Amino acid sequence: MVDTLHIRQAYLRIITAAGVLGLLCATPFFAKAQPNQTDKQGRKQGEWIKTHPETGEVAYRAEFKNDEPVGTTERYYEDGTLQARVHHLGSGKDRAEIFYPDGITLMAKGNYKDRERDSIWLFFDVDSTLTAEESYRDGKKHGTSRTYYADGSISEKATFKDGVKHGEWEQYYPDGNLKLKAYVVDGVKYEGKFTNYHTNGKPMLEGNYVDGKRESSWYTYLESGAIEVIHVYRAGKVISEHPQNGLFEKYYPDDIKRSEYTYKNGKKHGPFKEYYRQGEWRTEEVADEFGGTRPVQRLYGTQVMREGKYFEDELHGEVITYTTKGKVEKKERYDKGQKVK
Repeated sequence: MVDTLHIRQAYLRIITAAGVLGLLCATPFFAKAQPNQTDKQGRKQGEWIKTHPETGEVAYRAEFKNDEPVGTTERYYEDGTLQARVHHLGSGKDRAEIFYPDGITLMAKGNYKDRERDSIWLFFDVDSTLTAEESYRDGKKHGTSRTYYADGSISEKATFKDGVKHGEWEQYYPDGNLKLKAYVVDGVKYEGKFTNYHTNGKPMLEGNYVDGKRESSWYTYLESGAIEVIHVYRAGKVISEHPQNGLFEKYYPDDIKRSEYTYKNGKKHGPFKEYYRQGEWRTEEVADEFGGTRPVQRLYGTQVMREGKYFEDELHGEVITYTTKGKVEKKERYDKGQKVK
């Protein structure tokens, strides 16, 4: 005969346990609140989750208290990989990390203040090398920013004010030698001394800007350090040119070569040629590096008018004069400017 008393007691124990479990599950202390909730004042509270409408993957996951994010917010790419992580520090301050689409490699990191970029931000390449270091205030570049070569050496250093370049600006060659040094005003104008450098560290171009325009004497240098040419400017326009060292060419208004003079220490010294104003520009097709062709213009039919040599600004040696058809018209000899009979 079945012991019905024991069966009823066991049944009651099961019912009681189920009832208690149901109460516990219904108690807020144990239950996880539904996401995306607001309070009576319409303020976001608790966990909020949004998804990408195209993929259904989570777009961001955040925690709110009285409509303000707290803890850590995470944003995701459309495929669900991590895009950014923002740590909320309170008082409008946040610290952010931004990732490449693999969700692991750091692209950038820095601070926010009142949801605007603030203080120093670091930017990285896909191989995790530092590419730039930028200073921000109120969401705009402000202060000194730097960019770097792949080996970590500095490429450029610039000063910004309220989002535009304003102040000292320097560029560097990969070996660390200075490439450019200038002062920029309002992002578009140079002011004061400007210097470009050769790769060996010696000046290439040097002069002064006044209100964004070149002014006074500008010096162009050879790699040896010798001055190649001096240009004199007034309000940004060249008013005179003074060759110093090297070969200098001049042209007629139609770009036909007019002359070639060699200079040394500011004087004509060495071979020279002078040309008639004649010649014809022709457009020709030449092969390019991609297996196609490209048009180029070439000058045909030029003719030397006179050639010879100078010695310290004076004709020296044989000077030959030609006709427009290229025949020798006459030959003369000079000795330091004096014609030899």
